[in-house]
Amino acid sequence: ISSLAIAWLFYIGFTAWVFFYYGDPLPNAYYAKMHPLSADLLARGFSISGWFLRGYLGVPLAIVLLWAAATRLRLNAPGWFPLSIIATFVAFFVRVGGDALVYYRMWFWTLPMFALLAGEAIARFAVPGRRYRRAVAVALIVLGLAATLQHSFYGREIGRLRRDERFVRDASTIAEALRETKRPLLVAANNVGALAYGSNQEFVDMLGLNDRHIARAPGKQLGSPAHESHDGSYVLDRKPDLIFYGMPRLYAERVPLQRAIDVGYPSDLDLMQDPRFARRYGLTYLRAEDGRFAPVFVRMPEP
Repeated sequence: ISSLAIAWLFYIGFTAWVFFYYGDPLPNAYYAKMHPLSADLLARGFSISGWFLRGYLGVPLAIVLLWAAATRLRLNAPGWFPLSIIATFVAFFVRVGGDALVYYRMWFWTLPMFALLAGEAIARFAVPGRRYRRAVAVALIVLGLAATLQHSFYGREIGRLRRDERFVRDASTIAEALRETKRPLLVAANNVGALAYGSNQEFVDMLGLNDRHIARAPGKQLGSPAHESHDGSYVLDRKPDLIFYGMPRLYAERVPLQRAIDVGYPSDLDLMQDPRFARRYGLTYLRAEDGRFAPVFVRMPEP
């Protein structure tokens, strides 16, 4: 308990420093994903948490139960700290309504915590002098590893990962084209990671992950998990030179407008409802080095 208290005192101190330095106790990403509390939001959060458990064939839950059985939940038993970290993350994840990211990567940093619990449970289970228990412990480890790896090789996540890889390659290629532009640009986009990193241009993050105003803008409605922040009026007030609608993509040819503006995020639909967007922006195509084209809206000169 004392070690748990010391660890949490460090976390509380760090949070206080963040609040003093940034003016908010939590990272901006939290506010970008946050919704007003509702039963539908919590239900979605629990449902997407279930995706994680099913993806790993229930192994994370089995680890917690095995640890609880092995330690009998004694207050002096090792493992309470990693368990508290897992519980804190689950509370956060459910509170924001989940996030449908490929390979459940928001959960990734909790995996070492599950490993600590599993190690403690197996150490208590495989006591010296009882050979059969050691054999069972080794079998549990092997089966657990096999279960947690299965979706990586033939589950639905491998298909989603390949789609994400194609998107990242396209975004990186588009970023190279933006970097070669002769003048500095202000670019508005949803998926700004690879674009901003590779282009060295200034960006407006239309999903609010890196924008304090959009992260806190009202009017969010449940839709694409954790991608619902938007404020189209604010984006247009910033007068970006280029706007990427939806996810930035490359095509072998100049695709028609209907295909270029397929169903997007709430941030995109918000733009389409503002008459200034149609009046001030026109569809054009950014040509990459490999000859493919990225649809993008460019700000037209004001009369």
